[in-house]
Amino acid sequence: MREWTRVDGDSNIHGGERFDPFHDPYLADPYPFFAETRAATPVFYSPDLDYWVVTRYHDIRQIFQTPKRFSAANTLAPLQPICPAAGHLLAEGGFRPVPTLTNSDPPGHTRVRRLATIAFTPRRVAAMEPFVRELTARSVEKRLSSGRADLVRDLAWDLPALVIFRVLGVPDEDVARVKAGAESRLLLMWGRPNEDQQIRLVRGMAAFWRYAEALVASRAEHSRDDFTSDLLLARDGDLPALNTRTSPRSCTSSYSPAMKPRLDCLVTPCVGY
Repeated sequence: MREWTRVDGDSNIHGGERFDPFHDPYLADPYPFFAETRAATPVFYSPDLDYWVVTRYHDIRQIFQTPKRFSAANTLAPLQPICPAAGHLLAEGGFRPVPTLTNSDPPGHTRVRRLATIAFTPRRVAAMEPFVRELTARSVEKRLSSGRADLVRDLAWDLPALVIFRVLGVPDEDVARVKAGAESRLLLMWGRPNEDQQIRLVRGMAAFWRYAEALVASRAEHSRDDFTSDLLLARDGDLPALNTRTSPRSCTSSYSPAMKPRLDCLVTPCVGY
């Protein structure tokens, strides 16, 4: 990073000390902070998070395109250590961390990405159009009828998540269950829970993991018209196919309210609303 971005020491310290993504005013409106930071300190170190924060699009794009220099291996690492009691409950609950598109580097990342691209076809996108239109119209009628609304909070906050659930093949009756389990994962991995809270969250996270495994296993046994089934069936030349231990839990994590198959990785950031 030193080769392509010059960081002023005083500005970097100032930006890093001000960056608090867990509280207001950042949570209420992060855009002024990033507008100022992109102009003054586009790359800064946050001592509180022990992360370097990169704010400019072209710099972020270069990072993504340079995996040999910027590894994704720690992308899904918890923000703070998980206490021994919670770690024991995770293992006891059947949780087995496996690499995903989000936290793997080539060639493993390339293999899964190619298979996911084969599975997520234009036909599947086109087939979703009636559902997306109906869901959007229903949401607009329900939430925007007063004549005044926040488009992000009242429409765009949960609409993409509900579409992703349908793409994956999560039954409507399971959405609340998936949201609760995925929220446990989100808060455990990227929050600041104390030990008692960690123990509560890992129970939900382990249950979520078991749900994801059961969904994938059911599609492996009985294929349906959804992305999970198509991913299990995807083939590309000599590339090893995905199986019940790597799909869709090894796929992708692409959406979050701010802007993350393991099935759990895909839906976790979709449910923080």
